[in-house]
Amino acid sequence: MLLRRMYKKKCQQGKGFFHSVEDWINPVIDAKITSKKNQKKSLNNNQDEERFCFSKASLLDDYFFYPQHVMEADAKFEESIRICDTMEYCDTLTVTSGLLQNPDEFFDLMETVTRGGFLTHPCYVSWKGGSSNNDKISLNSSPSSCWSWEVPNWFASMGYYSLSTWIAHKLEQAIWKKYYQTNKLDPRDPSKRTKKDKVYPSTPNTTGL
Repeated sequence: MLLRRMYKKKCQQGKGFFHSVEDWINPVIDAKITSKKNQKKSLNNNQDEERFCFSKASLLDDYFFYPQHVMEADAKFEESIRICDTMEYCDTLTVTSGLLQNPDEFFDLMETVTRGGFLTHPCYVSWKGGSSNNDKISLNSSPSSCWSWEVPNWFASMGYYSLSTWIAHKLEQAIWKKYYQTNKLDPRDPSKRTKKDKVYPSTPNTTGL
C-alpha cells in the first residue's frame, strides 16, 4: 500500500515533504542545491521508485515555510488516520470517531491540512484508456481501461505536500464519490460530457479510487 510506504519513509527520514516523481526535480531548487553537494546527494537518495519522492524539511527551509499551527494540524490529522480492511487487507482509509464527533473541528482541521482548498471544487471521474463510446467498448478498450477520479484542484497545483495533505486529498476524492452515489448524480464533468460517452456505473460496489 502506497500510504504505508510513504509513512515508513517519513519514519526513517524524519520530518519532511513528499512530491511526485513527475515533479522531480524543480529546476529552480535544483540550481540552488547544485552548490550544496551533500544536500543534493541526500535528495537524490530519497527518490522512491514507486511513485513518490521525499525531501527532508531541513533542506527546504529556503524555499517555503509553514507556521507552527499548520504543522500541528498536520500532525493531529495524521494521528487520527486509521487503516482498515474492507475487501482486502489494509485497503481502506478512515478517521477516528472522536474527530467526527465535532463536525466544525473536523472541517477546520481539513481546511488547514488542505491549505484552504477542502471541497472548494468538485472532483469528477473520467474514462481512461480505450474508447469512451458505449458502442465500441468491447472492441477498443484495453485491459488497463478504467474509471479514474480527478485529484482535487488544490492538490494538483501543489509541488511539495505533507503526508497529511496527501491523505486529505484521497479522503476528499472519497467524499465526492459518496456524494454522487448518495444523490444519484452523474460524477462526470458536465462541461466535457457527451451522449456517446461511456456511462459511469452507479452500483454501490463500484471502485474508482
